[in-house]
Amino acid sequence: MKVLVSFIKVFYQSIYYKMSNIVNITKESGIPLLGLGFIGIICRNNNNMIQIRTTTVCNMNCTFCSTDAGPFSKFHKTNFVVDLDYLLEYLQELANYFNTDLNVHLDSVGEPLAYPQLVELIKGIRKIKNYKDISIVTNGTLLNKKKIQDLDKAGLTRLNLSFHSINVLKSKELFGSKHYNIDAVIENIKELQKTNIDFYLAPVFIPSINDKDIEEIIEFGKEQNCKVLLQKFEHYKHGRKVKAKEQSYSDFYKTLKNLEKKHKTKLRYDYSKLETKKVKPLPIKFKKNDKVSVEIKSPGWFSNQSIGVAGNRAITILNHKADVKGNLKVKIIEAKSNIYLAEPVKRRIRF
Repeated sequence: MKVLVSFIKVFYQSIYYKMSNIVNITKESGIPLLGLGFIGIICRNNNNMIQIRTTTVCNMNCTFCSTDAGPFSKFHKTNFVVDLDYLLEYLQELANYFNTDLNVHLDSVGEPLAYPQLVELIKGIRKIKNYKDISIVTNGTLLNKKKIQDLDKAGLTRLNLSFHSINVLKSKELFGSKHYNIDAVIENIKELQKTNIDFYLAPVFIPSINDKDIEEIIEFGKEQNCKVLLQKFEHYKHGRKVKAKEQSYSDFYKTLKNLEKKHKTKLRYDYSKLETKKVKPLPIKFKKNDKVSVEIKSPGWFSNQSIGVAGNRAITILNHKADVKGNLKVKIIEAKSNIYLAEPVKRRIRF
């Protein structure tokens, strides 16, 4: 309960949020932390990178957001937070299962720093054998000097900071919030440079929107001795729509190469720094077209979805509202990267 109260406090303090519903995923909720794409734990591609999504909350409303997260979301009326002890219990079990060196990436469909027990989470991960690199991505607005020092002491290895313009008005526009404070974020950047955290500026290049801003960020990075990682803009079905043309990967890498040559600096991450390797896969619980009986546990992240449970996995059920709890027969329509999507089985009318 304390976690939920603290979470709600952060929720309001950071953002002027209009909260409609928060689902607290605890052990008692009966919702497994494996199986969902928007919350919990994701193990993709049978490698040793563990992706952790502790919350769906975001304090910004980025105009190009790929998930439509934030206070003014069009699609998401329910938000989620994972209980700390429940999460650490799962991470211990995964460490036992894989029995090899693992890397952790703390990301979110929202803002990872909106999770009120982030520092405690990192400390907890550090106590579990086998977890090595711990990275995070953040918009930087919920950082401050003390938080940065605490993250450093807790054992955070790497931080990517979303940073799309240095201009005061342009940055507010891109982040979709009058409360975005570029000066405060720059102060946080300077504080990060005093730590042992491997730190990167990670702007998204949005063609015809922030072309000039990207070059200014690159030069700013050189002046401040910050590494810059340029990210590719993409359109998503449920993301916010911005009037920008998505580049092909070949065109993006041409742009990347030209900017690196012009500014005489690297703009991509050296993945050889990460000891990435294959691990034994998690058990495949369901395959596409399987028909499964699930127990409905909660609304989903979208208003027309619910969360069902079967085989110790959580399953996102499309076209179904969780107004009525109970059992439901569903058909698995997607089973990739240990993420399961399903839809209700249509009943045949007999005459």
